[in-house]
Amino acid sequence: MEAVLAIRSLYFSCFAILFTLSACMVNYLYSRKTFPGFKAWTVGSGLSALAFLLIGLRHMLPDFISIIVSNTLGITAMFFFYIGFKNFAEEKLNYHLHLSFIIIYSVVLFPIFTYISPSLKARVVIASIATAGYALICGLVHYRQGRRGLIDLNIMLILTLFLLIALRTFRAVYYSISSNDITDLMASGDLSGLLILILTILSSSFLICLMQLNSQRLEAENASLIDNLQIALKEIKTLKGILPICSHCKKIRDDKGYWNQIESYIKKHSEAEFSHGICQECAKRFYPDLDIYE
Repeated sequence: MEAVLAIRSLYFSCFAILFTLSACMVNYLYSRKTFPGFKAWTVGSGLSALAFLLIGLRHMLPDFISIIVSNTLGITAMFFFYIGFKNFAEEKLNYHLHLSFIIIYSVVLFPIFTYISPSLKARVVIASIATAGYALICGLVHYRQGRRGLIDLNIMLILTLFLLIALRTFRAVYYSISSNDITDLMASGDLSGLLILILTILSSSFLICLMQLNSQRLEAENASLIDNLQIALKEIKTLKGILPICSHCKKIRDDKGYWNQIESYIKKHSEAEFSHGICQECAKRFYPDLDIYE
């Protein structure tokens, strides 16, 4: 009896933690500048929290809700996380492929192993492999983004995804080779409870890393903007400083020692444009036969 209550309590605790972090992501979404993909991450975090809640209500709700709907929410959450990474990295996404997989996962596989040929082991293995696969491709998208120089790799995120993949893979292998006849998730033993606890920690770390990733990109954008402003300010100060100018031809000497026409120098160091005309004195001097100002 204690094991049943322990497993259920762990799922409820996981829901409470993920729900809190999801609320933090919603606040972050509407209080700070976010990049494409963060909204999908926020939706994914909410779906993950709801999935853990429904799993924790196993035997309290119909199997359709606590098994099929909860696992559908879980894999859909992973899909939203993947959408977020693709959008964040400005990569195209094949929606049809993933939606087809989710339909097969939710409408075919889980109903079969829930009603036609009930098997907790099969459901756990399928769910573990699917979530490990999505964690892997999310990590690959982030790695490619870092290699392209769009953003520095977030080491904590990479480590968290690696551990999530390892945890899910271990869970799939364990349930595949276990000789124990496990039929009730809520009475699946202390090892399952430990795996849920580790999963809670890694899921929390994952959501925190997503917020950190957005902040990391925002800081990089601000740093680039500051650099551009400093360069512009430097150019403005150059024009405000003392300009060495020839007293005869009026050319200006630049920082490299070259003499430039005053028009080209000012145009290069500012946004000023020139239109040429002729003054009255020069008109009388160079064009005495033309009555330009008569």
